[in-house]
Amino acid sequence: MCLLPSHYDDVKQPLSDASAQDCLPYVLSHCNISVSSDDDIVVLREGQEHGCQAVIQVSKTWIVRIFKLYDGYRQSSDTISKIMQSLQGVVPVQPIGYHGTVPSTHHHYIVTQFVDGQALTEEQCKIPSVQQQYADFIKGVRSLLVPPDVTVKHFMQPRLLKLQALLAALPDSLAKRVGPLCSLDDFQDFRMVVRHNDMALKNILMQGETIAAVIDWEFASYKPEFADALWMSKKAARDSWGEDFPKVHNLGFKRYSDRLLWTENLCFFAEEYESEFSRHLEEALDARVI
Repeated sequence: MCLLPSHYDDVKQPLSDASAQDCLPYVLSHCNISVSSDDDIVVLREGQEHGCQAVIQVSKTWIVRIFKLYDGYRQSSDTISKIMQSLQGVVPVQPIGYHGTVPSTHHHYIVTQFVDGQALTEEQCKIPSVQQQYADFIKGVRSLLVPPDVTVKHFMQPRLLKLQALLAALPDSLAKRVGPLCSLDDFQDFRMVVRHNDMALKNILMQGETIAAVIDWEFASYKPEFADALWMSKKAARDSWGEDFPKVHNLGFKRYSDRLLWTENLCFFAEEYESEFSRHLEEALDARVI
């Protein structure tokens, strides 16, 4: 399939029903990125969720991400750009080249410089120097300032109300197993931080034993500071990084009580799995590690 027009002067604004990939000629033209032939274009990811996103490598110079805010989790290109620009020099991220929206299509785009590397492997996760780099990344992202009106109490209030409503609808035998939870006042001394929200190994590019870049920032958002501690308590993270990772690397997670992390975990279930809340709750109770 030909992705490029014969001449950029021929590029027209995409139709409203255009897929993410269909928007590529417009994005390249709008950003004045020249490409000599289709051979310079490598589609890394396409067609997911009915064409709502695509990731495209251009001439081993640029990575173009085109996406819609279709799932309620992806952030606007403007928000992502601001976060990534704030992180330059703090943690390893791809430099931002361009960002914007494609008129009439509801697609956003982020164009970053290409960074060569291989996805982090579970074997590399066991290397002490790599573990330290990962810990430094978490600390660096958490160090960014967030708007003063973005507070943990404001974030947690609707989540706690939703959780309480779901718990009230459970059979007494199951509800009693939940145990004590935090109230809204218990969150007043915590702060919101920037969080990547998709720290899969595939999104950490390595050059040898050095983290070259952390990619895929579409889900980055403001979250309570203890969200990372909850993630590190999950089986997938423990399998990758080890049981003692948070302690060894002094991430400050020790200040978060088991009750606080348990409350956050149930709030997450209430958000993500409302229709199957009781099933996820029972599974969590049976396998509880926090």
